[in-house]
Amino acid sequence: MFATPWMAAAEDIPPQDASTDPTTHRDSPDAPVPPVPDQPELLTVVAPPGSALDPCDKPGLDSVPVVDSARNMLEEQSCNLVLWVDGLFGETGNIEAARRTRGVLEVTNVYSQFEGFDQRLRLHLEVDLPTMKNRLSAFVGRENEQDFVRGRTEASELRATFPTLSDQNEWLAGLGYSLPDRRNLQTSFRVGVRGLSPPMGFVQGRVRYTLYSDDNDVAYVRSTPFWNTRDRAGVTNSFDFSHIISNRLLLRWYSVGTLSQRTVGLNWRNSLILYHNLHRRRGLAYEGFIRGETDEPEPLYEYGGRVLFRHPFMRHRLYAEWAAGYSFPRTDPSLPRDGSASVGLSIEMPFGEPVDETPD
Repeated sequence: MFATPWMAAAEDIPPQDASTDPTTHRDSPDAPVPPVPDQPELLTVVAPPGSALDPCDKPGLDSVPVVDSARNMLEEQSCNLVLWVDGLFGETGNIEAARRTRGVLEVTNVYSQFEGFDQRLRLHLEVDLPTMKNRLSAFVGRENEQDFVRGRTEASELRATFPTLSDQNEWLAGLGYSLPDRRNLQTSFRVGVRGLSPPMGFVQGRVRYTLYSDDNDVAYVRSTPFWNTRDRAGVTNSFDFSHIISNRLLLRWYSVGTLSQRTVGLNWRNSLILYHNLHRRRGLAYEGFIRGETDEPEPLYEYGGRVLFRHPFMRHRLYAEWAAGYSFPRTDPSLPRDGSASVGLSIEMPFGEPVDETPD
């Protein structure tokens, strides 16, 4: 419900029509063939970004000039990047697939009485590459290393609005491959690099199995074994259960834990979230959570609650997430556990999707 409403859009490329060739229109076999003027070859040309022949060039929009210009720039640069990567596995990149590239740019500001002020920039771009039957994908962006590399990207839609200062966002890039789906089983693999100084390589597998699903309920488990040059080997396991209460309310229980050779024990988190759909892409989320790590001096790190309100603005080009919460964190068991208030604002700009002209 609170996932960014990405909708892929591919611009139609008109097919070449051989009937336009003057040599195919003769009154008789003996009729003289008129000279054919020089015509440009109808070839797929990948020109430098910004040139007149750039296949990723997008027309400008005038509704929200500043935002639309930024969206167009991100879409064009992402499209050209995908063409280049896709061309590594074939003679030329696939223009239609590159134009379906989509992603999200997000800026987050958070203040917590316990951890102070924090600001984050998040960028995520991922696209399926058609060179291997659409099973190969490429990803690049600036993400939280713990969330992405360790397979904890779906811990909560509130994760970006309430980061912790110990979690640092880094640049990530790599390739993924998805195996054919089987009934309730989905499997994929990823390999990539994180950061620049020094870079950290990682390999990751993802296995998701749906335990049960019907019109109102869905439950699944997910296992993400990983290896990287910092944490060495590890695995993240999670359980997710969602229940539709009504056409406006959804209740979700999410539990996740990570073990690695670097961590002392099991890093775990449990949350119960109630989503309230307000329609017109607006919604509220109420979350209660508890998290910690076993074998630490203080195994129960934090518990508390949060409220988040999400809504679009600027003609649905941007989305805002306002959040407020109160929790009880502690890292030293010898100190009292004091309460900590938190407030946050996250601005999100999806790109690579049709612009919704519905007024706010």
